[in-house]
Amino acid sequence: MLRPWVREQEAKLDRGEWTDPAQGRVTVGEYAQDWLRGKVKLKVSTRAAYDSLLREHVAPTWGRVPLSAVRHEDVSAWVQRLHASGLSASRTRQAFIVLAQVLDLAVKARRIPANPARGVELPSLPSNAERPMRALDERQVWAVADAAGDERLSVLVLAWCGLRFGELAGLRVRHFDVLGRELRVETALSEVAGRLVEASPKTSASVRTVPVPVSSGRTTCGTPARRSTSRPGPLRRCCRRCSVTPRCRSLSTATATCIPATFTSTSTASASSLSRPVRTGCGLGLAIGSLRCRSR
Repeated sequence: MLRPWVREQEAKLDRGEWTDPAQGRVTVGEYAQDWLRGKVKLKVSTRAAYDSLLREHVAPTWGRVPLSAVRHEDVSAWVQRLHASGLSASRTRQAFIVLAQVLDLAVKARRIPANPARGVELPSLPSNAERPMRALDERQVWAVADAAGDERLSVLVLAWCGLRFGELAGLRVRHFDVLGRELRVETALSEVAGRLVEASPKTSASVRTVPVPVSSGRTTCGTPARRSTSRPGPLRRCCRRCSVTPRCRSLSTATATCIPATFTSTSTASASSLSRPVRTGCGLGLAIGSLRCRSR
């Protein structure tokens, strides 16, 4: 009875495919922590994102399952359940990628012979036709900026210079060339579990010099500005919800319906991308050399 099994194991040894069954008894939850600890080059924000995916979506189903007990059809059913529960296609795919990478490491460590997650069909991301881009024209950008009150400068810098939120928050005095009318993007500030973390921008190509333009004869940034004291401190994402958005409710319907485009990465009529508007706290006031936008 044992001979066929022995021959099969010997054949696996000859092919280099044999794995010790005891190595596969480690649970996915335990091994996922080893996988995350081994990601030594991750940014703090990316590590936090992976940890969130593990806790919220991977561990509830796979935390106590041995690596050797993970089956392809079970992973496929798990992906379908996540998406059917209302989780977006993007978030579902992210959770799957984390699980697949954990299992990839198990394969490399010879704990399991193959990755059972490979080949699982994933939900499709919405096409551009399903989520059309909404962009503000120049008039609407100025309307949003005027309605933003103290955050006016933030909206204009984001709109005309095309910075991401974190890039704007990471600006310092040394990054602004007043005479050359340029911003140097070298750092980004992100919020992780309520803590502000400074790091390099998203990609190496994101380190760049950005011109501060003059749009339609109106100076985006010009004379010295007052430092905002209403909410001192570094820029945070919550300001859109508590400050900018309520003030923009008074805009016309045509402009107000495009406001969400201002809070994501889209384009304006000047081809600059728009990021999330943020308040002009002391961080931004200092970052751009204490400049103020001129009124019309």
